[in-house]
Amino acid sequence: MTIEQLEHIACVARTGSISRAAAELHMSQPALSRSIRRLEDELGCDLLRRTANRSALTEAGRIAADYADDLLRTYRRMRDELSSLETRRRMLRVGTCAPAPLWRVTQLVVETSPGTIIASESLDSQHLERALMEGTLDAAIMLRPLAFPGFISQPIMTESLSVLLPSMHPLAAERTLRFRDIDGETFLVYANIGFWRSVVVRELPRAELLWQEDRSMFEMLLSTSDALAFSTEASEPYTAHVSGDLGDRVAVPLSDASAHATFYLVYRTNERGQGPELIERMLPHL
Repeated sequence: MTIEQLEHIACVARTGSISRAAAELHMSQPALSRSIRRLEDELGCDLLRRTANRSALTEAGRIAADYADDLLRTYRRMRDELSSLETRRRMLRVGTCAPAPLWRVTQLVVETSPGTIIASESLDSQHLERALMEGTLDAAIMLRPLAFPGFISQPIMTESLSVLLPSMHPLAAERTLRFRDIDGETFLVYANIGFWRSVVVRELPRAELLWQEDRSMFEMLLSTSDALAFSTEASEPYTAHVSGDLGDRVAVPLSDASAHATFYLVYRTNERGQGPELIERMLPHL
C-alpha cells in the first residue's frame, strides 16, 4: 500500500467517480483503475462496484476511503512536522543589544554551519532575558552574564567608541577625548546602534543629535558635513563593503568607561551542559 494509492481511493470518494478523480489527479482513467485494482488485491476486497457505465464505492470502499483520509492527514502532519524540525535545526534565533557583535556571530555561524538561517532582532536587556527564559530565542547577545542555572554566558568581544572629527577640528589632534569634551557639538548619528543610542543620549545632554535611519544616507551626509559622528573598531570589518568616502576625518578614542562594552553570548544548555548544535560548532572560533 502506497501514499499514492491512499490518495487515489480518497479522491474517488471525494469526487464521486473514476473520471472526475482521474482528471483531478492528472492521470488517465485506466491508470487510476489499475491502481485501485492493486489496492483491492492487497486488501482482499472490492472497493469499487464496476458497471458498464459507472463505478461506485462499495461499503468496503467507503470504509477504506475514510481510513485513507485519516492516514493522509496523519502523513501530512508528520511531513510538515519533520519539515519544520529540519528548518528549526538550520535556524538560529538570536537577539542582540548592539549590531556589531551580531555581525560577528552571524559571520561565524555561516562559516561553521553553511546554510544556516539566522533570525535576529534587536531588544533591550530586559526583553532579551525574558525571551531566553521563555525559549523564544536560542541565544542572546547581552552586556552582562546571565547568572541563572542552565545558561552559559560566553564573552565574545569588546567594543569601544571613537568620535569622528573633521581633521581641522580643534580637538582632532587629541590622543583621547571624554564625552564632556564634545558635549554641545552637532552629531550625525546612525539610528540602528542598539544600546549605544541610550549611551549617547545620556552622555551628551547638550549635543544636537541628528539621527539617520538610512545607512547610505548617513554615509552620504557624513562625507559632506562638518558634524561629528561615532565609529567603533568592532564594526569596521563588517561594514567595509558599504563604507563610502567619509571625508577628511580623524577617529579619536573616547576614554569614558561608558564608551567601552563587553558583550556576552548567552544561551541555554541541555542536561549534558551543551548548547544548541549551531552554537557548539561556532564556539571554538570565538
